[in-house]
Amino acid sequence: MAKLSLIPAQAAIRTRLLADGTLTALLASATSIYDGVPDDAEYPYVVFGEKHSQPWDVFGKDGHDDSISIYVWSRALGDEECLTIASRINELLHGFALDVSSAGFSTVLLQLDMLDTMREPDGRTRKSVSRYKIMTQE
Repeated sequence: MAKLSLIPAQAAIRTRLLADGTLTALLASATSIYDGVPDDAEYPYVVFGEKHSQPWDVFGKDGHDDSISIYVWSRALGDEECLTIASRINELLHGFALDVSSAGFSTVLLQLDMLDTMREPDGRTRKSVSRYKIMTQE
């Protein structure tokens, strides 16, 4: 059975995002990139959302077509803060080869699949969601 690549892919994405001073300067703190959001998190922050994995096996090579959603949460007026942060994330990720070699994978593809912005029912909180397609092979 093929190993799942989502865990090392998310870890590599988080490492890349946290290493970028331009991105972390836009967030509430230098560590405001979460898998699970703490109760005391300050806005703006980034959180990993839904994940999807579709394994494949071609000519004896195992791989995965994965997707990871990345949310940006903000309390600023309008969408500009969310979109500025999402844009920086896209600059860091789109076309980048994630280092997942320690888990036995190589990245074939990493690209933005979609981006949406939304206002929450409280009328103040905004979010953007970006979904990234990731293709890996063992």
